[in-house]
Amino acid sequence: MFHTMVKRKKVYIIFIIFGLFFIYYMKENDEIKNQTKYSINTLKREIFISSDYIFNNEGLNQPLINRYNTITKEIVVLDRGNSCIYFFDLKGTFLRKSGRHGQGPGDLLGPRLMEINNFGDIYIWEYDNIRFSHYSKDGEFINIIKNTGLGALTYFSFSENNEILTHISGRGHYISILSDKGEVIKDIGKLDVYNNKVFINATEQYGNVILIRETKDVYIVFVKHLPIIKIFNKNGNLIKEHKLDNKELGIKEYFNPEKLKYPLLNGFYFDAIYRNNNYYLLTWNYRDIKERDKYEINILDKNFNIIEKSFLPLEKPYKNTDHHIEFIVEQNCFIIPLCEESISYKFFR
Repeated sequence: MFHTMVKRKKVYIIFIIFGLFFIYYMKENDEIKNQTKYSINTLKREIFISSDYIFNNEGLNQPLINRYNTITKEIVVLDRGNSCIYFFDLKGTFLRKSGRHGQGPGDLLGPRLMEINNFGDIYIWEYDNIRFSHYSKDGEFINIIKNTGLGALTYFSFSENNEILTHISGRGHYISILSDKGEVIKDIGKLDVYNNKVFINATEQYGNVILIRETKDVYIVFVKHLPIIKIFNKNGNLIKEHKLDNKELGIKEYFNPEKLKYPLLNGFYFDAIYRNNNYYLLTWNYRDIKERDKYEINILDKNFNIIEKSFLPLEKPYKNTDHHIEFIVEQNCFIIPLCEESISYKFFR
């Protein structure tokens, strides 16, 4: 009787172990299936605006940002070297130019950032002039918005009401909302405090953002140097933190920067935009040191699930990490300028 009970217990234990193993295996298998339900592509490439293209007795000289104006159906190029903006049609033909090097009204000095609001107006952040220059959709200068004493902007976008949403270095918040006079009217989300033993000024470095988007109820922030998305309510309180922990991305080890042996100074993303109800992330290959010069575009849906991964064909590695992406819905293609090559490429499926 005793031996029979022992045998039964052994059988039960074996069944329990097998059952737990089976449940674990199915769960892991389901996670892998769920996390790899997206297409993987290598995009085709063609020149959109060549470095040899001479227009208006000049040509591209360090094109930094391309933005598609949905109002005029034109491509606006912020050219850092020539301190101006160029306008092109969707075939890459030059249309007109606005701005010039200088400090007066309509001039640009150290242009770093450019975005287009819901009316098609163009705003340019000038690092050296510490101000915004505001142009109409056609490129006519409208006014200057000073930002004296607030520090350097590293990102800006527009709210649904065309308020300027910014990240200001050294202010201690993820988002600062500016008035039309350049004054901060509200701060959203205090920066997470990290141990500066990781490296000097870790809190500010890991607080840098690459995308701010406002919805009806919340602000969505993509953090540049960590694979984390922060969601704040309109009162500025953190209500959710989404980690991009898809196994295919292989980035779980980067969730806690205090455990990193080396700081992520270059960030995970070159640029991030929201177009056509999707997020488009221009990323670098941070997982394999031998392939870190390979760029890829990760497309996420509104719930931050990856739905497509596309690799960019490059002839050689590009050391400049200041690249910006634009997606043209009508042509289903990406336009990315390579500043150091003074050329702009079109990538398509």
